[in-house]
Amino acid sequence: MMELIIDNKRMNRKCEITSIYVRAKHEDGKWESVDIAQLEASSLVSWLQSGENIAINTVGVLLGYGHLIQ
Repeated sequence: MMELIIDNKRMNRKCEITSIYVRAKHEDGKWESVDIAQLEASSLVSWLQSGENIAINTVGVLLGYGHLIQ
């Protein structure tokens, strides 16, 4: 299982919220459900590449289409 890491500098940036949530770790090792906008860049890239059609479906959700590919 991939460990996604939270970017603490992005935690309070509410204007960039996508409403797409994942489980990720804080620097102190605690897990939390966070918006993908709050991940470190490398963790976001890893998540987007982690499964078939995740990146395509994420863009679909962000643009209001929902999942484009089932």
